Amino acid sequence: MIRDFFRDKPGPQRWMLGAIVLNFLSQFLLYSDAPVSVPTYRTDGYGALWVILPEGYGSASGWELHWHAAPILLLLAVFFANDEFPHGKSFARFGWWAAAALLFAACLPTALEVWGFGTMWGFVSVLVALGAAAFNARSPRPAKPTA
Repeated sequence: MIRDFFRDKPGPQRWMLGAIVLNFLSQFLLYSDAPVSVPTYRTDGYGALWVILPEGYGSASGWELHWHAAPILLLLAVFFANDEFPHGKSFARFGWWAAAALLFAACLPTALEVWGFGTMWGFVSVLVALGAAAFNARSPRPAKPTA
């Protein structure tokens, strides 16, 4: 059944579906194991200011920290499981890169502040999605029908 599902899908679409599944599984793992005792302000490399509250994140899985990951992953799974949508003209150029950005958003917050086993696999899924987007950009397009 699963083999038949993937049989007619091109390589980039298989890789993207794999990245979505990997991100889904990473949400069950530990994303945060760093309680913070005082409010801290940190700036990232771009000058953005991040606030960590006194209670910190504590020990938490991805699902406890990323309430927004479920709709993102569901939306991406539906789009990329469809045979026609990922290859549509409007989606093929920028949609694959946007999907990789959405997978990155499913790992935030905490992915930049603290590291856990789930965080690592979440970022691996983003790298796989970026690879799938690049693979899709380099794959040959079907010839335009002549009239």
